[in-house]
Amino acid sequence: MWQPISRSRFLLQTLLAALGLVASPRTRTSAAGLSGRYTWLTMQGVSMLPALHDGEKLKVDRLAYSRATPQRGDIVIFPSPVTRTGGRFFLVKRVIGLPGEEVLIRNGQVFIDGKKLSEPYVQNPARYFYPAERTSADSYFLLGDNRNNSEDSHLLGALPLRQIGGKVIQTSRR
Repeated sequence: MWQPISRSRFLLQTLLAALGLVASPRTRTSAAGLSGRYTWLTMQGVSMLPALHDGEKLKVDRLAYSRATPQRGDIVIFPSPVTRTGGRFFLVKRVIGLPGEEVLIRNGQVFIDGKKLSEPYVQNPARYFYPAERTSADSYFLLGDNRNNSEDSHLLGALPLRQIGGKVIQTSRR
């Protein structure tokens, strides 16, 4: 399950990462750092293929959810619940299940409240089973687009809204 982290702690970790003081195998912040409500991160890894590529720059709106809630399909960042050598890591995933929805993954397909979810962004369907589980009233079910190579809610459970640190609003490949 996810470890709780306050919004202020997340923002501090984001600032430290932007200054190059915290590393991440999934997403590293670039030297460009923070500028107001936005920060640029550099994607590392394959968990969001084909939508996001290793080395791609991601512009994140850290205040996107201060007045709105995440929507299905949004790509969000959040601190990893696992601490590795070098500190905490930030993960990048897609919002799949919304608060109060039942999520089931069977035969490579995601079902939300019993209805098959259309996911044109997924190239390789999941080769795992995730039993039907309802998200709590304040949690989101997040998956990587590269389903079989992603640390996400199918392993860690749904993520509380307070853990979501921002929304990816722009990408730029090198």
